Amino acid sequence: MLAQANPNNGPIRVKELQRLESEVLDLGSMVEIALVGSVDMLKRRDLAGAQQLITLHRRINKKRFTIEMDCLTLIVTQQPLDGDLRVITSMMEIVSELERMGEYSRDIARTPFMVIDGPLLALLVDIHAMATKTQGMLHRALQAFHQRDLVVARAIPAEDGDVDALYSRVYQDLLAFMKDNAQAKGNSRAMVNQGRYLGRMARNLERIADQVAHICGWVAFAVAGEMEVMETDSAPVVAEHAVNRGAEYVPSEVPEASRGESQSAA
Repeated sequence: MLAQANPNNGPIRVKELQRLESEVLDLGSMVEIALVGSVDMLKRRDLAGAQQLITLHRRINKKRFTIEMDCLTLIVTQQPLDGDLRVITSMMEIVSELERMGEYSRDIARTPFMVIDGPLLALLVDIHAMATKTQGMLHRALQAFHQRDLVVARAIPAEDGDVDALYSRVYQDLLAFMKDNAQAKGNSRAMVNQGRYLGRMARNLERIADQVAHICGWVAFAVAGEMEVMETDSAPVVAEHAVNRGAEYVPSEVPEASRGESQSAA
């Protein structure tokens, strides 16, 4: 569903726009795999699979910049008209959002290296629900772009409230867990720090859901020619701050035992 082509270059540019749009959708599929897979790897304690997803971000990053360069080349060489120019601009912004989502998914994929089996893994029920909901929102946002469906694009951001509700519940559960373990003997500090890793994991999922709304805004620009601020519910922050005060700082890195391999793939 492409805009009217420039009659001077029409057939060539329409074909190229179709190719670029296909590349954008392929990039979106890669991000969807990374998003849901990163949570699945923790659930299954699959460190090899998590490492593959960390490596996947390199491909996501490379593909993002290739698409952007192709878009710029098309603008310079074909001088697209208004409708096509909006589509090309939207594609450049959408792949930028997708790459950021890939970064968050890569950080989530590092979590299995930091969280061992234990009672905290019970929280994965809600975290997995966050990932599944966010992946569904992203998939439908990309389909809305492909089909130039402004109605669907405007409806999706309201679903962010469901992700925020799950996010809040995860943090409340983490707060309760940390409170119970703060005064306990033994490995309480390690358990509290693992709680922080899961909290960061949930926060990254919430941010990805927010970025889906940004993509919906660019769908509106491609279709209607005007940017729309897609409203989402604000994420709960009180619980997050409380969790962060409850444990020592832990850098967003793979532990020393796995650091060399993971950093080479980041």
